[in-house]
Amino acid sequence: MVAAVLDTFVPRSNCPRCERPSSVCICAHLTALPSKTKVLFVQHPREKRMAIGTAKLAHFCLPNSELVVGLHVDADPRVVACLSDPARPPLLLYPGDSSTPLETFVGGPARTLVVIDGTWPQSKKLLRENPGLAALPRAAFAPAAPSEYRIRREPKGEYVSTIESVAHALGVLEGEPAKFAALYAPFRAMVDAQLAHEGLRRTPRRKRVRGKKREARLFPELSAAVLEGRLVCIVAEANAWPYKSRKATPHFPDELVQLLALRPGSNEALDVVVRPSHPLAPSTCSHTHLSADELEAGCSLQDALDSAHAFFRDDDVFVTWGHYATNLFAQAGGQLPGPVICLRNAAKRAVNGKVGTVEDYLLRNGLPEVTEGRGRGRAGRRVLALAVAATRLVGLDGPDAQDSLDT
Repeated sequence: MVAAVLDTFVPRSNCPRCERPSSVCICAHLTALPSKTKVLFVQHPREKRMAIGTAKLAHFCLPNSELVVGLHVDADPRVVACLSDPARPPLLLYPGDSSTPLETFVGGPARTLVVIDGTWPQSKKLLRENPGLAALPRAAFAPAAPSEYRIRREPKGEYVSTIESVAHALGVLEGEPAKFAALYAPFRAMVDAQLAHEGLRRTPRRKRVRGKKREARLFPELSAAVLEGRLVCIVAEANAWPYKSRKATPHFPDELVQLLALRPGSNEALDVVVRPSHPLAPSTCSHTHLSADELEAGCSLQDALDSAHAFFRDDDVFVTWGHYATNLFAQAGGQLPGPVICLRNAAKRAVNGKVGTVEDYLLRNGLPEVTEGRGRGRAGRRVLALAVAATRLVGLDGPDAQDSLDT
């Protein structure tokens, strides 16, 4: 059964240049635009994982540009070289009360335009962590039109995306707005492709059938994730002391000791065991099916988080059974880049009642018990059970599969 489920997924291919799925490649819209102005993009590490980010598009189109990714970049050799070039004094493109209108710098020497790429909280953190960047003279402008970034919300109406900012700034500084308007071509192609994809993923509601207690319809986001191979099943295990005995016995907060993620579309799996920082609770080994030696041989928490963030993709859709796994991961300092769907909630609505554990759900729906694992311990079996449950809920495991409902 498990093998049959995994066979329903087809890994997608990505363009090696723009790194987008081959079906929405935008390389045909990338045009080289030489500039007198040197552009230095300083990108927050989390923004690098955003598939719909725009700094990389601008960097592809501007031969006279550098893209530096990091949180502490003041000492980065590329940053130092750009900011110390006497022929191109640096200018930070950043809005605020201390910024000078961009038009003030027209007609002056060629510049190194420093552009911070990330969400606004991320950009503020980059400036806090890099005093050298924060000390640069700042320039700002008022956009003539609202942002065309229709797939990502800006915090204020006058804010625009990174590529829109650069297109406007270079047009002003070099007096050639029409030339640098070509930066909009890949940007608009990306936005249009994303919106078209979102439209395909939405499925119309079915009419309520007389005699049914509620409308049965596919859960669009889950269905799309399954069919497109973007599904990631998440299971986490904890070193957790019994709640009922915490008043009477010494105890410690729940801590992450195993994270298992399975991408059924490609059968890729991440299985990391984290070395506990607290004494083992009496039931930890029996619950996780991991020995004390296995737990003690685990990696550090930071190494586990780094492995997880490297495994996840920006367009992943994560599924769990309940919220404990994602809450435990978040408490440990982890962050999931995409939406999370609770399969237990979807299953409850599909059967109009309680469902118990994921194993209970499979059993009640006539599906065989998952006995093999895709990782160590109990989590290895549970992550496969999640994959089976997801395909059951979207109707891929048989003609009698029930449709899932919105979580």
